[in-house]
Amino acid sequence: MLGTGDDPGTEGDPMTRVGRLGTVVVLLAALAGCGAQQHRPTTGELMSRYFRSTHVRHDLYAGATSADRLAQFAAEGGPEAIVASMFSVYECIDADYLEQQREEERYRTYAGACPTADAQRRAERFAGRDGTVYTRRILIEHHDGSLDLGTVYVPKRRHGGTELVDRDGGEYRSLDDFRQHNATLHGDDWIVTLQQITSVPGHGRIVTVTGHTAPDRRPWLYAGIALALLVLAGAALLVVRAVRRRRTPDPLLERWSA
Repeated sequence: MLGTGDDPGTEGDPMTRVGRLGTVVVLLAALAGCGAQQHRPTTGELMSRYFRSTHVRHDLYAGATSADRLAQFAAEGGPEAIVASMFSVYECIDADYLEQQREEERYRTYAGACPTADAQRRAERFAGRDGTVYTRRILIEHHDGSLDLGTVYVPKRRHGGTELVDRDGGEYRSLDDFRQHNATLHGDDWIVTLQQITSVPGHGRIVTVTGHTAPDRRPWLYAGIALALLVLAGAALLVVRAVRRRRTPDPLLERWSA
């Protein structure tokens, strides 16, 4: 039976301490494996959901039935044509005009609304007077399973050079930079976009990645496990020595006790 604070006979027992350390090691190992349980959706899975879903925020076919969506996508060239169009770049559209087109059900482009004031200022500062600010769509699956066709901005200088600007005005050099520092998405959100997200008009692989790169805590857990194992080994050595001392009588003590 494990000892308690009211049981002085087992509280200081080396075997009890070793047992507790073993429990700590098991718990740390279990925690280390938790990060590997998150399901990673494939690009095909998320695009299939997008094609069929009737509830995609900011989508050009929002409200249409699954059958109508699939028929419309087929009429526009099928999945490959839709994907190429979806992840390209477009010059932005005035927000009021865009809303009018949506109300009249004539909104049939993947172009997004022009940036908000902060984003516009950052984008124009990078692109310069002779540059162009483009919009790009990214497909987002939020942690609650909902889908969203988000908008980011790609300012391009006249003689080359691009960057990424989000709706909050954050500026990023690459997809990895965006995932590390954006303040909108989370580590359990997923996005489908171009790996070269700042490219114009768009090239490179289409990838599915988390919306934010959460810090990897596994090295700390592994270090904790290693430390616990070292302590456990030291405690076991002390137990072995204590048992040996009990089994081997001390001649000096026997002499004085005789």
